[in-house]
Amino acid sequence: MFYAAISGNDIIGYREQLTAQTLAGAKRQAWRRFRSGYRHHTIYVGELLDAGTRYERGIAIATRDISSKRWRDLP
Repeated sequence: MFYAAISGNDIIGYREQLTAQTLAGAKRQAWRRFRSGYRHHTIYVGELLDAGTRYERGIAIATRDISSKRWRDLP
């Protein structure tokens, strides 16, 4: 299960669960959802662990600055 989050100096943090089945699909869906932000914002795509429990947390897999054209995969 994937999630997308947007981060910036004027955003505390907003996370949304995605319906995509693959990482490429999750990146595409996240970009379509959050691309209207300001160029200093960053989009994160990750895997959601322990979804639906009180221990739910996300592990970031890839990031993209809205002003850039490429996704960066995180180690």
